[in-house]
Amino acid sequence: MRVLCLLILLAAPQLCAAESKLYLVSGLAEVAPEPTLRAQSTELQAMFDSMAKASGVDAVLLYADSEDINAFATEVEDTKLVVVNRGLLELLAEDRDAVAAVVGHELAHHKADHVRAGQRKQRGVKALGALLGAVVGAKLGRKHGQLAGAVGGAAVGVGATLVALKFNRSQEMEADRLSVQWMADRGYAPAGMLRLQRTLGDLAGKRRAGIFDSHPSSEKRFRAAESQIAVLGVEAGAAPAPLAGGEAIARAEAAIRGEREAALTKALTPAEGGELDPAVLDPVEGVGFEAFAALSNRLVREGRDGRADVLQAHRLDEAGYQRVRDTYVERMREHPALAARYSPAYLRASEGPLAAHARDVADSTEKGRPLALDPPYPIETATALLAAVARHGALRLEGEALEAFEAETLAPHGLSLYDFLIGHAWWMRKARIDAALGDTRTLRLMAAAQAPPAASAAGVRMGEGVRVGKGVKIGGQEVEADD
Repeated sequence: MRVLCLLILLAAPQLCAAESKLYLVSGLAEVAPEPTLRAQSTELQAMFDSMAKASGVDAVLLYADSEDINAFATEVEDTKLVVVNRGLLELLAEDRDAVAAVVGHELAHHKADHVRAGQRKQRGVKALGALLGAVVGAKLGRKHGQLAGAVGGAAVGVGATLVALKFNRSQEMEADRLSVQWMADRGYAPAGMLRLQRTLGDLAGKRRAGIFDSHPSSEKRFRAAESQIAVLGVEAGAAPAPLAGGEAIARAEAAIRGEREAALTKALTPAEGGELDPAVLDPVEGVGFEAFAALSNRLVREGRDGRADVLQAHRLDEAGYQRVRDTYVERMREHPALAARYSPAYLRASEGPLAAHARDVADSTEKGRPLALDPPYPIETATALLAAVARHGALRLEGEALEAFEAETLAPHGLSLYDFLIGHAWWMRKARIDAALGDTRTLRLMAAAQAPPAASAAGVRMGEGVRVGKGVKIGGQEVEADD
């Protein structure tokens, strides 16, 4: 049996359930990204709470992302657990009362001390801390502990191997009896137990399922439940209804849509810089703020060799440019609203094959809207080029070394280093928007490519010779000052 980060040995290896990811159902009810799963988790947790109250059992409900048709009760260091597999929920999704029968049955194994009796027969019982931390966190209300998460890209599941103890027939009959009693007490149709037994009976021999190892089904159990219902004098119940109906799924869809919209709004909202004093836009030595941003862009585009010509075109020498730069940097330091304007202004001045993508980032940043264009190149290209730029220190290369890097690494993709910086800005903007919506894959890929620290929040380097002071923010993120 393979050991993962979380391994719980509660029975012989041959009784072990398939390796799967575990999630607290209470967490899935809040954050699952798929509407049906969220709605079912909400109903399942409410059902579990109701049945647990009737039983007097203090337990925690877990969801196992496994196709195996199974549910079982187990215990770890005095923490009672009930585990329901995805495969079983899919089988019973259209019969909430049958699901209630399963939940009550597993709680009954705890109530009647069947689980501890089974464990006492085992040796070497142990558990690592991740699962215990999660269930204890859930009991204390700490956001569902470490197992909280959604079955998706942002899931925080724990790989685990849990086991289902095998109970004898008398224990199974007792668990059925207690479950039917609690179902009647809590308003669930006892006929759900009858349908459950029929469903499992029909399944036997047609499809292998773990539930037959720990929950042997029989006609005798069906008849016993039928007799108990008659003795209780309760109605067997109406036709089966789904665990989560259309209204519940619609509510989940609305909640997920609202969460996504709120996350997107938050991600796209431009950084607040407060009121902007018009005086900070006064030109410095005849160079306005927008012209300064465009000049900074042009200096990057032309590089060291074209620097003197760019400055001369703006009627500046090196000393004059330094005075302009120092003044605007000081203004941006004192006025965050001005700093927030710099990145969009810089990007809008871009030229070349990716100029439209630069303006796309500028509009998204300044106007708080999603990106409008398709990617400038695939994410695989973006990460490969980013890794190459970081590995070769390309942002600090000059002259022949820079020309060689561009020719060997970037030119095959139709790019210069200047073009790459625009493409990188676009991909970083997309990564941050995606991450705000719960999809961190692009951001993780970009981080793994070891992006150089010289990239700004918008992914745009200010260029050789274009220095910034301490405390200056571009795109809402502080830029490291040059020495």
